[in-house]
Amino acid sequence: MKNTFPYHFLNQISYLFLVIAVISSCGGPKGNHFVIEGNIAGVRDSAKMALFKTMDPLSTYGKMIAADTLIDGCFSFDVALEDSLDEYSIMLFSDDGNEFPHQVAKIYAEPGKKAVVSGKGVLPMKWKVRSKVGKQKDQQKYLKYIADISSEIGLASKDLLDSLNKECFVKTLEYLESEKTSEIWMGEFRKWAKYAGIYKNEEMKEKLKALLPRLSDEQMKNPLMLDALPYLDVTIPLIVGDAFPELNLYDADGLPHKVSDFSGKKVLLGFSEVGCAACRRSQPEIEELCRTHPDDFVTLIVNQNGYEAWRKEARAPAVPNKFEFNDENGSSGIFKRLGTRGYPTFVLISPEGIITDIWVGYAEGSLLGRI
Repeated sequence: MKNTFPYHFLNQISYLFLVIAVISSCGGPKGNHFVIEGNIAGVRDSAKMALFKTMDPLSTYGKMIAADTLIDGCFSFDVALEDSLDEYSIMLFSDDGNEFPHQVAKIYAEPGKKAVVSGKGVLPMKWKVRSKVGKQKDQQKYLKYIADISSEIGLASKDLLDSLNKECFVKTLEYLESEKTSEIWMGEFRKWAKYAGIYKNEEMKEKLKALLPRLSDEQMKNPLMLDALPYLDVTIPLIVGDAFPELNLYDADGLPHKVSDFSGKKVLLGFSEVGCAACRRSQPEIEELCRTHPDDFVTLIVNQNGYEAWRKEARAPAVPNKFEFNDENGSSGIFKRLGTRGYPTFVLISPEGIITDIWVGYAEGSLLGRI
């Protein structure tokens, strides 16, 4: 779902937007399976351990896919890995939802490998996860810096959150300055960039921007970094020939989508706003394009007015291959990266996900001529 929680949830408890599914089974890692085994001391028997799968790393949307009951502190999960999303998390839960803190331990999976979880007490961020998966090792390095303070944030009263978040940022900054720029590094950079942008903390922004030279050109185009940069008022303009980035667009239900969801089809991405007359005039021609190319063409209309304002105006599309979305960052997001402020702005994307054209404005017949 669209992430609108306050950022004292920096300990990742946004994973609680979940749907309960199947119960786990035990066994060793075989083929595409990944096994998680654990022993947590100091927790009562019959307490439940939940396993969540991250469905979208940028929005932290996930669902609960399995549960196990602790017996003598032990639990296990056998996960069939079905796609490239390899991020999971575990947490204790009770039937009333109030017995245990809303904290998770992150687990990264690879086929045929295993994670062993050990620890004491009910704070998952203080548990140790041993694994041969590279991301897990990077995650454990990060936790050495922030596990204690992040655990406190998850339990703190509101009047203590500001000071604890500042302390957590100081520890995270130590990590970002000292450790290699891994996927875990970029994920934590993005989290704090978003925090700094939303709370308009200019000092924090400057400290984060000072770290950007540590990243390679390829890393700067990582979806995590592309999502982080607008919060720091930093952009990398998109040009013809670029692969369109894996950034989220949200539908009226708050669910995330990406341009790559439409891979194999030509995509016309149109940026508009509610009060744009030219945007409204372009809609009949866009719908005609959709009707004449029903199988190999889609149009994605991205409104820039902000989610709540747009949602009030959103209407069901007249054709099945036209979709209405909203950019989480509004005019500071993808639209800003195009280096233009005019509406409507159009981006034509090949079936392979490559930008083939960018232009601003609309005149009758202009879309039919370009497509």
